Amino acid sequence: MNNANPAYSRSGPPSPTDHAPYPASIDFPHSPTDTICRACSYTADGIPTTAIAWPCPLQPQTEPDRGPADAARRLAEAVTARREQLGVTRRQLAIHAGISPHTLNVIEAGTPTNHRPEKTAKLEQGLRWLPGSIGAVLGGGQPTEMPEPGREPSAHLLPEVRAVLDAGLPDEVEGALLAHLGARRQTMEAALVDEATLLVQTVAKHLPASP
Repeated sequence: MNNANPAYSRSGPPSPTDHAPYPASIDFPHSPTDTICRACSYTADGIPTTAIAWPCPLQPQTEPDRGPADAARRLAEAVTARREQLGVTRRQLAIHAGISPHTLNVIEAGTPTNHRPEKTAKLEQGLRWLPGSIGAVLGGGQPTEMPEPGREPSAHLLPEVRAVLDAGLPDEVEGALLAHLGARRQTMEAALVDEATLLVQTVAKHLPASP
């Protein structure tokens, strides 16, 4: 066995906290393991005692960050906890936030997905989190709750939304219909705003000037 690896070089006696891999063959030629813990296998004076295999029980075991998977898990836990705190179902939250139930199911399942800004903003509003909270959770931080409690998300369902929900359709179909109807309503609302502005301008022309 070649023990010239500089990563295994020992400089002076190991300290009680010097938990690092070290080749067993140097002082424990009959050890059943090739690599031992430097701190656990020697006294504070550097005298070999018992070969303790690496990683040792005292070495902190940290789960590696798996990037998107861990971020998705953190968001799933935070969203689920907040939804349960608000006392609403997934479907109620999805309706209140204006996103499809399928999208919310994917998020709470911890599945990595793309977070579009518009859907992120809607979900934050539905959860009564301040803007940027979902980004904070994905980055390992905590969400920030809005200071004022919101209304019950299950209240004031739109007629078209209730019609879709009462049909008992599969989640994917239901979500697609709700997304379509939501887009249609936004278009109609924008048209109504334009019409209202035009009406106000027209009526204002025929009103007497204010003194």
